[in-house]
Amino acid sequence: PHDMNGLRPAGAQAGVDGIRAADKVKQIQVEGDCWSSAMQWPSCNANLVINDPANNYVFHAHQYFDANSASFYNGSYDQE
Repeated sequence: PHDMNGLRPAGAQAGVDGIRAADKVKQIQVEGDCWSSAMQWPSCNANLVINDPANNYVFHAHQYFDANSASFYNGSYDQE
């Protein structure tokens, strides 16, 4: 998700609710807003609170390590 304008928490919770209606056990991975960027997580997902009756979920964040965190690696590993 990206640019959800505050709608991500409700959307994520609806996804969890739908999954739990069909599966009460399996782990759920919850993506955050702002492309789930670990670097931007505090500013983009501060209100992302999940209520999971199974208490079996993880937040799934990721991070690219190029100069602008956009996954465009123009240089070598050492240059980036």
